[in-house]
Amino acid sequence: MASMANPLAKDLDLSLNDVLSKVREGYSPQIAEALRAELAVVAAASYADIPCCLAFILEGPSGTGKSALVEMLHPTKENEQYLRREDRFTAASFVSNASNVKKDKLKEIDLLPKIAGKVMLTKELASMFCNDDKALREIFGIVTAVLDGKGYTTATGTHGERGYKENCRFNWIGATTPVPTRVHNIMALFGCRFLFYECNFPEPSYDEILEKMKSSSSYSMEKECNAVVNSFVNQHFERHGVSTVHAADVHIPDAIFKGLFDYARLMTLGRRAVNVEKRAFGDDLLEFNYYASPAEGVYRPLEMFRSIAIGSALIARRHSLTADDVAIVRHIAFSSIPNKRRVLLRRLIYNSGTLTSTDVVEQLGCSKPTALQWMRELAATELCDHTERKSGSNSANEISLRDEFRYLIQQPLDATER
Repeated sequence: MASMANPLAKDLDLSLNDVLSKVREGYSPQIAEALRAELAVVAAASYADIPCCLAFILEGPSGTGKSALVEMLHPTKENEQYLRREDRFTAASFVSNASNVKKDKLKEIDLLPKIAGKVMLTKELASMFCNDDKALREIFGIVTAVLDGKGYTTATGTHGERGYKENCRFNWIGATTPVPTRVHNIMALFGCRFLFYECNFPEPSYDEILEKMKSSSSYSMEKECNAVVNSFVNQHFERHGVSTVHAADVHIPDAIFKGLFDYARLMTLGRRAVNVEKRAFGDDLLEFNYYASPAEGVYRPLEMFRSIAIGSALIARRHSLTADDVAIVRHIAFSSIPNKRRVLLRRLIYNSGTLTSTDVVEQLGCSKPTALQWMRELAATELCDHTERKSGSNSANEISLRDEFRYLIQQPLDATER
């Protein structure tokens, strides 16, 4: 990294490893890995054949580095043609119908044409995901249509019909605190267009924090990382302009494509909306029936995963996909499954594909009724089978991975997932 003394040098040819090394030095290996996924989404803007937009959301508790990851991409004057920062906006601002603005002036404030062909950056989306159910349905109705990438039109009593019928494809990177299951269920009703990246990073030790604070200030490190990342983004788009790379330009081995398909299938089942039906029988007994909405088709998620994997290859200066690109997709697939399901699914994988209710109670530290609830909900997605035991039986309830997902057992979980 000696060559990185001047990160602002415009003639410095930066490799992906240069950038990630700088971020590991200033932050952590986990932050660097998340940045790699971010850069893959940015570079996916070079891929011409994806039929929709990518919305990539960093999800994790406050203080885990999500905002820092988005801020590393905040544009400089040199790359505003590729990146656009929007810290706060409403869904209605994509195509505005503000009553206090004349119709012929609305194009000047519409967001959609300003972000077309770019990557939009929003460092805080919690306010959007924290709305009540009615507001969320309205928001996701608009956002789902916009993320199709085919333009968006509206019709109101104030301004009549207006909008954009041409393709308006863009990619979107944002961050939020953990999203509740009820929000995932509402998104599923519209055909969820969001992909999540779980930022469940380990807390740095006192010694690690002390060493970093002695070596440089956090502000100077932020500036250096932002400069390096922006230079890298510029150099990428100089090699591969927006929408210039086609499917025929990138080789995808059959085994790699199968991996992308498997993870798309995993995600589409895992994030289905699951409902609970209570049925009374006997005097004081209740029976709970868990059932899931139909799974979304696998084609769109597969196309999204392929585009991210292609972006991952391009930033590594490859035109052939490898297992490294699939690893990014794998983390996104798991992260896009609602939290308690992915926690239980990972425990199921870690335990070689079988878990009893006793295991769940002991390993997750929850009560038996909660364990049974989680097990029945995961089984409703059809990722696993659930064996119910009759009341009074000494045997514990059990879940086991379905055969089509047992390949997951052969792929070890990393330290942050266990």
